[in-house]
This record gives sequence, C-alpha cells and structure tokens, in this order.
Amino acid sequence: MSDVITIPEAPADAGKLRQTIEISTKAPCVKHVVVKVNREDIDGLFNEKVSEIMKDQKNAMPGFRPGKVPRSYLIRKHRNVINDEVRRDILTASLNQLAEDANLAPVAPPQLDPEAVANLPEEGPFVYEFDIEVRPEFEVPEYKGLTLKRPHRDFDDADIQQYIQKLLLDIGGIVPLADDQPVGANCYITFDLAVEDEGKPFSTVKDQTVKVAERINFNDGSIVNFAGKVMGALKGQVVNLEVTLGDAVQPEALQKKTLDAKLTINNIYEPATKELTPEMLEEMEISSSAQLEEKVLGILNRNLEQEQRRSYRTQLMRKVLETTTIELPKDLILRQAQRVYNRLVMDMQSNGATDEEIESRRRELSMDSVQNVRVALTEQFVLQKIAELEKIEIEDADIDAEIDRLAGVYNESPRKVRAQLEQNEQIETLAGELLERRALDIVLNNAQYEDVEYQQQTDSSFVNKSIIPDFMIKQLPAPAATTEAE
Repeated sequence: MSDVITIPEAPADAGKLRQTIEISTKAPCVKHVVVKVNREDIDGLFNEKVSEIMKDQKNAMPGFRPGKVPRSYLIRKHRNVINDEVRRDILTASLNQLAEDANLAPVAPPQLDPEAVANLPEEGPFVYEFDIEVRPEFEVPEYKGLTLKRPHRDFDDADIQQYIQKLLLDIGGIVPLADDQPVGANCYITFDLAVEDEGKPFSTVKDQTVKVAERINFNDGSIVNFAGKVMGALKGQVVNLEVTLGDAVQPEALQKKTLDAKLTINNIYEPATKELTPEMLEEMEISSSAQLEEKVLGILNRNLEQEQRRSYRTQLMRKVLETTTIELPKDLILRQAQRVYNRLVMDMQSNGATDEEIESRRRELSMDSVQNVRVALTEQFVLQKIAELEKIEIEDADIDAEIDRLAGVYNESPRKVRAQLEQNEQIETLAGELLERRALDIVLNNAQYEDVEYQQQTDSSFVNKSIIPDFMIKQLPAPAATTEAE
C-alpha cells in the first residue's frame, strides 16, 4: 500500500532486537503490522538457551557425566523445548519493542493468529503479522484558552428541603388514589402502552410506573408533552400520544421516526406524606436536622461539580468537532460496544445476578452499549490525544493514590478495593480514567468561564424499557462462556 511506514532495524549494539516493522492502513482505525526479526538474534537467543541447559547439572544423561553432554546431542534431545522457549521470548520482546518504537495508539490488543506464531522457522527471519485497532488520526484544535459555560448555583434552603422531601418520598413511597381522582402534577401512574406504525401494531410496553413529567424517556425513544396529555385523566382512561424513536436505534430506518401510541392508565398514585422524625435521623446515623441539611448541601454541591465536568467534556467535544472530523467506523463501535457489554455482564455476574436476570437485561445492556459507545469513544480519543501532546503519564503511585481515595469513598480497605479491581481486570480502566481526567484538567486550568444558571433536571422521567420489538433489534451476541481457570 502507498502508506506503508517502515521502521528499520536498530543497530546491533543498541541493546534491542534487530527487527523490521512495516505498518500499513488496512481500514479506518485498523493497521496491519508485519514484523521481521533478524535471524542472528534468534540464533543468539537459541545459543543462550542451549548454554543454560548445558550448565544445568541436572541434565545428566545415561553414558555422560553431568555437565559433559555433547552440545549437538543436547540440541537434538531438547530442540522442541528450546524452540518453544525462544519463540515465546522473541515474541514477547518483539511486541514490547514494537510498543516502544511504533506510535500505534492501540485501543485493543493485537489480533494475533496463534497458528502464525506457533513455530520458529529453521532458517531466515521470524516473521509474524497482525491487525490492530488504533486510535483514529486527527488534529486537535487549540484547546487552551477556551471559553466554557459553567453551570452555577448557590443552593438555598428551598433546594435543601426539596432534596430532603425526595429522601422522605423514598422512605414513604407512594399510595394509590381513589378511582374518581384524576392525575395531578405530583402523581405517579402505572400504564400500558400500545405503539403503532402507520396504523399497524408495532410494540407494547406493559405495566410501567413513572412520575408525571413533561418528558418520558425510554431506552430507545421518548414522549414529549407527557404531562400535558395525561393531566386530568382518570384510571382506566386511554390517552393518545406520539412516541419519537432515538437517533441511534437499530435498524437505522427507525431512527427519529414518530409513531402513534395509545396509553392506558392502570393506576394513579401520589406521594405518601412522611415527617422527618428523630428515629429516622438515628437510622441515618445523623444527630440533628441541622447536620442532615449540612450533608444534603454537600451532596448538592458534589452533584453540581460532577455536572460541571460533564458539561465541560460535552462543550470540549463540541468545539473539537466544529473543526475536526473524527471517523469512527461502525465495526469499531460495535466491537467496543461488545467489550462494554461483556464488562457489564461480568459485573452483574460478580454481583450475584442469576442467568435469568442477566438475560432479562441483555437487550437493554446491548442497546445502551451501542448507543453510548460512539460518544464515549470520541471523548476518550480526544482526551488521550491531549494527554499525549501534554506528555501526561500515569504512574503506579497515581493508581495507588486513586485506590486509596476510592477506599475512603466506599469505606473499604485499599487492599480490598485493589483486589476487586484486579479481579474484574479494571486496573487498566482506572489508569485510563485518570489519564483522561488529567487531560481535561489541562483544558479547564487554561479556560475562561462564563457562569450560567444550573437547572436541575426535574422535568423528565425514565422507563427502563425499550419500544422497538425484540425481533427488529440487531443485538450484540451473548458473551462467551468462561471457566473458573479463566
């Protein structure tokens, strides 16, 4: 191919393997790599292995004194074992050197063909090749000196009391209204939804409960002006609505499509009144109402900080994409979504979820992964590129400090947190999150800010359910079964 990049052999005295590397573009975000390891280096390592075996006095053989076995006889006797060890050592050293010498920025391990690297050649170089998914190539526009909108709010007593009322609602729950009482602004309703596409039955959603809100969000669509449609309706009444599907649903022909729907109100509820009592405070291990209000203020401010960082990331991505095109192939998105999906399933398994529970959420998890992974990948690639430009590196001490912080948050020992992360293979993920966080900090520390009023999201409700029928969804395959050894 015309874009082949060749990395020549290192000098013989450089302390490295002498290998030639050829890198070509196979597809967007996919590189094809061919590595040729110098025969002299293979023979040198082979001779070192033979010398080690000859020095091992335990390799005495019938008819020979210990340490006096002829070299040629020993090679014939142990050639297969020596070749396997040399092949493994050469491949490990070669891949490590490749990571140092070639700026590939991989997003997944190389797709090595086991058969292709199973044996060393008897003569000539050791040649192996593979495909590897890499970060897309793009230019990051100027990211210092940006003007960002900063969501800001000085929380007052009304905000604190509103949050406390939510806590009391969680404790008190909801109670049903009489059949002759209509849906009101603070009500909850349980409903069935029958969706039609051009007059033909499309799908149904059964027995879902939501708080009455301006907007109802499903996994793959939404209903706007929901409150305006259901307010004043009675139990058993049918309400005509429109459902708009999302812009990332599959199949693509359904994206942003508007469907007709009939909503049947099964039950209407209102929040149960609940008073804050000393007994409740004691259960929450809080000494007084004043201490509760102080804790709530801290929660509100932490939530605001998290919302600010989310907003900054979104604004940064928007500014980058105004001047830069980042091509993310669909195959890459689906493969990454599969990895996210497998991780979610693994987490559910580690938390004791049954096969039935995992299967019941399979469709939801797979759709969420596909829909969200494009945005997540774009953010990840941009922040990694900034980290590379700023020469940010994550050391073991940084990971240790983050584990200590997480241990404090979850009131666990650092040792237990580390063990859980290692068991779930999430140490590398943690390092990636730290890298992205520091890259974002570079942007934020060099930004100008314009304060805007922070609006808490209270005008929508979520239904943990999809609208699109199962048979129409291109689901991700189930994760491969694993054994205890794995």
